[in-house]
Amino acid sequence: MKTIFLTSVFCIFAFCGYSQTAVSVQVQREDGRQATRQRVQAHRVAYFTERMELTPAEAEKFWPLYNTYRNERDRLISETIRLTTVRKEEGQRSEFDISNLSDAEARRLVNNKTRELELERKFHQDLARMFSPQRVLAFYDAERSFQRELMNTTRTRVEVVDTRGDRQRGQSREQER
Repeated sequence: MKTIFLTSVFCIFAFCGYSQTAVSVQVQREDGRQATRQRVQAHRVAYFTERMELTPAEAEKFWPLYNTYRNERDRLISETIRLTTVRKEEGQRSEFDISNLSDAEARRLVNNKTRELELERKFHQDLARMFSPQRVLAFYDAERSFQRELMNTTRTRVEVVDTRGDRQRGQSREQER
C-alpha cells in the first residue's frame, strides 16, 4: 500500500513538473517572439526615420498613421492566410486550391483583397497630404529596402549542429566560418 501511494505521489509530481516545464517553454518562446518583434519595430523606426529624413514633428504625425495602417494590413493578411491555409486530416498543410473554395470563401478572399487595396489607397492619400511627392517615394523606397534587408537577415540565419549534436539557433553563415 505504501509503495502504491509513493508511486502515485511521484507520478503526480513528475506530471506537474512536466506540465510546468511545457508551459514555461511556451511562455519563453512567446516572450522571445515578442522581443524579436520589438527589436524589428525599433529598427524599422530608426531605418524609416533616417531614410525619410523625418523631423521630430513629422515623426510624431507619421508613426501613429503608419502603425495604424500596418496593424490593419497585418490583420487583413492574417485573415487571408487563415482562409487560404488548408489542413489535411493529419494536420499538415497542403497546397491551396482555388477550386476547393466555396462561393462564400471566395467572396471573403476577394473582399479582403479589396479592403487591403482600399487601406493602401487611403494610407497613400494621407502620406501625400503630409509629405511632398519625393518624401512619399522615399517612404516606399525605405519600406521596400527594409523588407529586403529583413528578408536577407532572416535568410542568413541557419541552424548549426555542433560536434556534440546539439542545435544552436541564431548563428549566421559568417559566424559559422
